[in-house]
Amino acid sequence: MSDGNREQQAEALIAKMKAARGYMYPEWEFAARQDPEFVAAYNRLYELSLGEGQHVSAKVREFVAIALLGLAIWYLIRGRISAGLLSAAFGVLVFVWYAVTEDVPRQFIFITPYVATLLVLAVASQRLRPPAADGLPYRRGQQTS
Repeated sequence: MSDGNREQQAEALIAKMKAARGYMYPEWEFAARQDPEFVAAYNRLYELSLGEGQHVSAKVREFVAIALLGLAIWYLIRGRISAGLLSAAFGVLVFVWYAVTEDVPRQFIFITPYVATLLVLAVASQRLRPPAADGLPYRRGQQTS
């Protein structure tokens, strides 16, 4: 492949990836200019992994709503009223969203793992306590009470 053809192919690929994603990291632009065939193959696999990146299927949204409502019932049975009500509220919200929308914006697909991680850390960190011996000097063989 000639250098002129490679540059043309790289520029077309960069424009396509920027249009699809809304952004492109400089590292990928560099890689596309060095080896456009590799980046084109990677981009195709990336698009396939998103299910063509258009939407989350209705079955997945319905499953999430049912899972959240099931979690709410489990919390309520165990006596954790606030957690159960919060889970029920999220479940109802997801179910209403499922009933009203036809597809999910791509940005929500990308941010979901981060939001879930932040929620788990926020809930889990409420029960964390520092060690009892925090701040005390450690001396080998010496017992601290």
